[in-house]
Amino acid sequence: MDMRSKAYPPLLEGRRMSLVLPRTGDLRFRPQVPAAFKERLFIHSDPRRRFWYNQFQLKRKFIVMSTQGDLYAKTTVSTFTIYDLPQKTMLSMPRVGKGDLVKVLDLVQCSTNDDHKWELVLTRWRNNMETWLALEVVQLFAPNLLQEFYVNSINSWAFHNRVQPGNLTVFRTEVELWLFHQEFQAFYRKLREKQKKLKRPTYSKAS
Repeated sequence: MDMRSKAYPPLLEGRRMSLVLPRTGDLRFRPQVPAAFKERLFIHSDPRRRFWYNQFQLKRKFIVMSTQGDLYAKTTVSTFTIYDLPQKTMLSMPRVGKGDLVKVLDLVQCSTNDDHKWELVLTRWRNNMETWLALEVVQLFAPNLLQEFYVNSINSWAFHNRVQPGNLTVFRTEVELWLFHQEFQAFYRKLREKQKKLKRPTYSKAS
């Protein structure tokens, strides 16, 4: 397997660790803390699926970084009801045309206790609105954006079988997005400087 797309060790549930999270750029959407994630859960739904959201489980996967500079894959599963959503209801299905969708920002897997399963994609629209759409809608109107996201999330979601040949070399992997992010390049510089100081030998004065 390409080292760029390798899996990272899981961050185990209950393990207490200080993490560094992105504050700027599109990367910030993936590892959002639960409260911030919930505030942005604006979901478009087909009327035939609305009852699925009465109570549903939502799985997230993303990469996180420790304050020591180590990367981990984190998985969370939360239970929501329709009343947990920002407007306590679903958004109606919008009209989507060619070029309306400009960026895929995140993906989650959802399920219900009676075995309904589906995936939602956080999508940025041409007017800068950001909402969740069913995966099949984005696949129909912007499959190229999904291909980019599958590579952008390869180190956590590991959708290797969804990535079309050649695309792994075209787009940045998830870990590369972290390593090339300006915030974390600055963080790594400070971390290296700190490590150099700790390794620097000390000399005692001769008596």
